[in-house]
Amino acid sequence: MSFKEKVYAIDLPSQVPGTTQPPTLWSYIYIVSEWAGKQRGMFINLYHWNLDVSNATNDPGDNLRWNWPIQQSFYYPGADIAYMDAEDIVHHCGIYVPRLGYTGQQINYNLDLTALFQCASNKGLFEVAMPAG
Repeated sequence: MSFKEKVYAIDLPSQVPGTTQPPTLWSYIYIVSEWAGKQRGMFINLYHWNLDVSNATNDPGDNLRWNWPIQQSFYYPGADIAYMDAEDIVHHCGIYVPRLGYTGQQINYNLDLTALFQCASNKGLFEVAMPAG
């Protein structure tokens, strides 16, 4: 999959109004596949501020088993979703996915989706392993 992503000027408050919580900001891609009768998805955070879902030492990412019971919906019956930060994928998968980091930066992405899903599967981020082929 190929696409361009750019960071524009960002002016965030020091905290979420009415709380003591710092604001978060992220830009990601969400990729969907399906095997064993269920959607399998991946969120890859390309830009994230005050939000990390993986790290390059020992945490390959996170997982969410999402239930969506509305049969008439595209999302039915839910999905098994893996989450990874772009800059950590090279450590866990050997695949370089650049992280957006500063205002004005633009990156042309060219991602091997099969390799990304296979890596997430190998790291145990899906409840059912991705089948060969």
